[in-house]
Amino acid sequence: MTQSSSADNSNGNGEERGPRMSHMMSANEGPMDIIAKVSGVVEGGKREDDGPYFTNNEGIPIPDAEHSKNIGGIPLKQQHFNRSRNLERMVHPCGSGAFGFFETTKDVSALTKASFLQNVGEKTPMFIRFSTVTLGREFPDEARNPRGFAIKL
Repeated sequence: MTQSSSADNSNGNGEERGPRMSHMMSANEGPMDIIAKVSGVVEGGKREDDGPYFTNNEGIPIPDAEHSKNIGGIPLKQQHFNRSRNLERMVHPCGSGAFGFFETTKDVSALTKASFLQNVGEKTPMFIRFSTVTLGREFPDEARNPRGFAIKL
């Protein structure tokens, strides 16, 4: 058992190599940066020190991730947090939709000024979404469930 684990950690010359992630990546690199590095593409836009940094939802670097914002020593109560959403709680996670056409069958130009309703027989592309709101894993499937309906022309 000890021989197989030591054989896995060496490359045959007696040299120990670190894990691939630390060998190929720095703190701010992702998969596309590694591909660019391997293919020889010139990279730009990195910080000079290549230290870890955090950004807000708009991509603006946060100057200090260790301390909260404060006003006169009192911590600021923020209404928005930079974190991922729980996928279970997203709005309308279940549903179905369909693409099709809306065709005007009668003259309704006296009732509306909408351009797609001015000519009889004109077809307008559309999308219809039928959705339900799931309540979560802990709720039964047969429970009362609100439904939604939307049309996009």
